[in-house]
Parts: sequence; structure tokens; C-alpha cells
Amino acid sequence: MKTQPVSRLLKFILLVLMIIMPVCTYSRNNFGSVQEMAPADSLLAFSGYQSLPGSDATKLLPALSDNKTCLLAGHGMSNFPALKLSLGFGFPELVYAGVQGYRNTFQIGAGAGTLPGYDHSVFSVFVQGGYHFGGKSRHNLIPPWYARAILSYGYEKSTQAIWHSFFLSPRIGRNFYFIERLGMDLDIGLSFELWEKKIEKNPSNWNFDFDFPVVPTISISFFYLMKKAI
Repeated sequence: MKTQPVSRLLKFILLVLMIIMPVCTYSRNNFGSVQEMAPADSLLAFSGYQSLPGSDATKLLPALSDNKTCLLAGHGMSNFPALKLSLGFGFPELVYAGVQGYRNTFQIGAGAGTLPGYDHSVFSVFVQGGYHFGGKSRHNLIPPWYARAILSYGYEKSTQAIWHSFFLSPRIGRNFYFIERLGMDLDIGLSFELWEKKIEKNPSNWNFDFDFPVVPTISISFFYLMKKAI
């Protein structure tokens, strides 16, 4: 019986790795060097080049190879982290570990969670997508406000029953940076129960269940930005 917590921990670590590794590989291949190029005629100033009315835009292109400082949103190349690692707590993610990849202001990610010390066997896996907007960060070009949606699967097993469920959780939140690559995410929203199945192992005469198809939720997580794309 003493080996049960260790076995559950190993299974959880394996589950996290199975989810995170494909996302890391995909993010490295697709988000590793994120660049957003403006139309050639909107490149106004690069390293001594000045834009003149009626000037030939192709004359500005050689400056791209010599200049590493550009702006976003129609003014050059963007500068975004490639990967974001997170540890946090929320519902329905539970206590979770996750990874996100960025493509400009868009993000996709995945993760897995559990409840350490809980007497039931419980875990969740989820995927998410979001968009950053509003304001400006001191540390990078990612706007601090964001909206995201999480699709999660939850599993819980007790001595009496097994539960399977799917949740959809739209949220709005904000990044808070401690230092350049380390910070905190805080978001709020609603969780909608899309589907639930209960399998009773030992049916009892007590059939009253608390059922809340929509619940408010809050999530807090701490993140580390792996690297930046120049």
C-alpha cells in the first residue's frame, strides 16, 4: 500500500511528459524563429535608411540583414519567446504543469494536472489556445492581457464510482513579470461541463449528486520563458 503514492506520481510524470514533449517538438519546429514581416513599402527606417516619398522599397531590403531591432504590427520583425513553461493551480486543470508555444500574439499549449494528497485517484489533461492584446510589456513584445480557452478531460476514481468529464473554460487574464523571463499568470472565467459519465462500482441508496454544469473559476500559475526569437 505504501507504494501507491509513488506509483501514482510516476504515472503522472509519465503522463505530463507524453503531453508536453509533442508540444515542445511542434513549438520548436514552428515557433522557434517567429518573424512577422511588414509589407516592403512600410519599412520606414532601418540603420541609417530613411523613407522618402516615392522611394524604391527594394533599396531598404539590404538593411534587414544588418539590423536586429525592429518593431511589431506593420513595422518589422517581432521578438517573442519560443516556449513558456508553467506550474499552477486552477479548475478544472487541478495542480498542473504545462507548456505553451507562441506565434506572435497567439499561443497554443497543453498540460496535465492532479491533486496531491487527495484520497481519490484524480487527474486532468488539457489543451488550450489564446490571444494576447492590450497594453505593452517592459520585457518583450507580448501584450500583458490575454483571452484563452481551455478544453480539459477529467478522471476521478473512488471506492464507489468512476467519473469521466469534459470541460470548456473561456477566460481572461493578465501576465505579471517578476524579472525578464519569470512571472505569474492570473485569470478568471467560467467552466462549462460539456459531458460527464459516472460508473458506479458499489451502487448505494444515496443517489443525490451535486451537479453544477457552469461554475466560476480562477487560475494562478508561475511561468518561465525558455528563450526569445530574434
